[in-house]
Amino acid sequence: MEALAGGAFRVEGAGCMEDLLQGNRMNHGMIEPVLSHLLALRGQPLPVFDDFGRWRSSYTELCASWDRPIDRAIAGGFASDRIGYAFAAGIQAALRRLFMDLPEGAFASVCITEEGGAHPRAIETTLTRDDGGWRIDGRKKWSTLGPAADVLLVATVRGTRPDGNKDIVLVRVDARRPGVAIEAMPPTPFAPEIEHAVVRLEGVRVRDHAILPGDGYLDYIKPFRTIEDTFVSAAVCALLLRIAWASAWPEELCQRLLETLAVLHTVAGCDPKAPAVHVILDAALGELGRLTRPEGPHWDAVAPELRERWERDISIMRVASGAREKRLERALRQLGA
Repeated sequence: MEALAGGAFRVEGAGCMEDLLQGNRMNHGMIEPVLSHLLALRGQPLPVFDDFGRWRSSYTELCASWDRPIDRAIAGGFASDRIGYAFAAGIQAALRRLFMDLPEGAFASVCITEEGGAHPRAIETTLTRDDGGWRIDGRKKWSTLGPAADVLLVATVRGTRPDGNKDIVLVRVDARRPGVAIEAMPPTPFAPEIEHAVVRLEGVRVRDHAILPGDGYLDYIKPFRTIEDTFVSAAVCALLLRIAWASAWPEELCQRLLETLAVLHTVAGCDPKAPAVHVILDAALGELGRLTRPEGPHWDAVAPELRERWERDISIMRVASGAREKRLERALRQLGA
């Protein structure tokens, strides 16, 4: 598998890949509205946001024009002035791809990671029967956008399954519910505008309807990692496209960004559990990684403040690179490659 000049992709050893690539060509009709939106704004200066609150208000207003979550990610990234806000647009859109009944205008935060990490065996937060309902007790950390969240999606343990594994379920919790305490963590050196939180849940009472159906890990946590990668990458790609246009980058680089955006738009509508999707996504992320690297003479045309901020923040896109490599290896094995 390799990325070719112009942003095309060649995949060998997996017959179903051609079908997905054909789907990308067909997808151009679905991407047309948001692409037309980007083109209409070509040449306009990047917006400037003094703080997260101003960006959030702008993003919420923008979302009223877009129903499809991936279009919200792309339009939101394009309307940002830095990687952190594009990242936030991608995450919020990704959550709406998986949790379609989130209240309009609400921000959500997924609360999975604990002291031992994010693997099911590390989850210790409990969900137990209590007075006709349920009670949540536990402590989470690294809950992205937790301090800004209206809704928390909390991974909990509801006992043990017949096979001896933990029964992981996701529970939807109002961030203002009694027993919920959200504390902002120290800012990271990259994208410091994106706050993470420690979330303490002490005797938080919920009803049956707050428990999401299905397997918390297989149906939500695991696929969300793929969805998040897709949507965040699409948002950052859209932001970089705006920077490229504003900085008069060579047309070949702009075309590669557009093609990568089209691939990500297609992947966003595919089954996030499908091995073929993981292989195509990895190719798109590889191409985007090359394009986002602040190297080469074209970066000299970018405004110094914008370039310095990009250099500071771009490492956020490499945070989960190890997990992505394992996901690709697993997908290739499943495809017999």
